[in-house]
Amino acid sequence: MAKDQRILAVIDEFPWTLGTSATEGRRMLTSIQAVMEEERDTSQLKLILCGSLVAQMESLFGEKNPMHGRPRQLAVRPLVFADARQFLPGLDPIAAFERFAIAGGTPMYLSRLASGSLRDAVCNAVLNSDGPLFNEGRIIVEQELREPRVYFAILEQFADGGKPANEIGQRIAMETNAVHKYLLSLAELRLVSRHVPFGADPNSRSGRWRHEIRCPNAGYVAAK
Repeated sequence: MAKDQRILAVIDEFPWTLGTSATEGRRMLTSIQAVMEEERDTSQLKLILCGSLVAQMESLFGEKNPMHGRPRQLAVRPLVFADARQFLPGLDPIAAFERFAIAGGTPMYLSRLASGSLRDAVCNAVLNSDGPLFNEGRIIVEQELREPRVYFAILEQFADGGKPANEIGQRIAMETNAVHKYLLSLAELRLVSRHVPFGADPNSRSGRWRHEIRCPNAGYVAAK
């Protein structure tokens, strides 16, 4: 079909197609890569691969991945307040902003807090052990990272503000170099970010790591 007309194919939650083993995943990626090579001069197909597991989607760009050099990344950012208000119908601007401040720009979270009083919405959806968003943050981190216990220990250190890597290491009894490795992984997921004083060298030891307020985005990968 794509030899005669422009076709758009979208695969949602692409990581689910990769199977449960590294061998199955590599076989699928190699097959897609082979089709791209064979049909690229005659096909008008545009393929979009979507996924909410950021780490797995970004692995498609790794040098050892069969897809390396072929896809182009399109990051899906959280909604800004003006767009998020569409998921909070019937609320005045202040009430809508209160819920946006809690849910961020993620549509599903916004819709869960859209009705009823703010107190009831948070208690029922977030704090209730049977609620749809109970333990949501922990579940997401466990899906993305192999050593969730270590990452949670680091994230807990941001509860009272930003800190340099060496202070985090002292608090959790870990070498600074090791802490830095985990912080970089969290930064790739947009859960933390590093800040230095105005005018300071980017590599300055005075840099402090902080928890990111914004929700992590879902990876969006477009391949031609």
